Amino acid sequence: MYKRILLCYDGTAQGRNALRCGAELAIQLKADVHVLAVRDMMMGAMVPEAYSGATAITAQAHADEILEEGVAWLRARGLNAEGHLVFGRPGEHIPLVAKRLAIDLVVIGHRPQGMLARWWMRGSTNAYEILDHLNCSIHVAMDESPPPA
Repeated sequence: MYKRILLCYDGTAQGRNALRCGAELAIQLKADVHVLAVRDMMMGAMVPEAYSGATAITAQAHADEILEEGVAWLRARGLNAEGHLVFGRPGEHIPLVAKRLAIDLVVIGHRPQGMLARWWMRGSTNAYEILDHLNCSIHVAMDESPPPA
């Protein structure tokens, strides 16, 4: 069924949940695993070239650490994981990377949010942006904690 799985990982609790769920699926399905870390620089407004000196180096190092953490976690569980790092908007890059790698299933993490958080994050990555451009199945690993009131 699913032979190539893309796990979206950003180092957050939701990202770790997606990694865990994706790893379980990959083990059961004996699927190839790819980990994608997307470094969204100021909600997509800036890319590494727009930064200078230490700021760009720090952002790159942080993104590298997150990706290495996810790949190492999967490899420790016996999966042969390959990491990919891109800079930009997750909603734009997740479908592009999935298509380039011929992915069958994308796994992303999510935590339900209250109305204030949704209003605050308006304009950031939303599920429709990913769904409208994805040419494969998607699994949303839900955070079990309740949304804020």
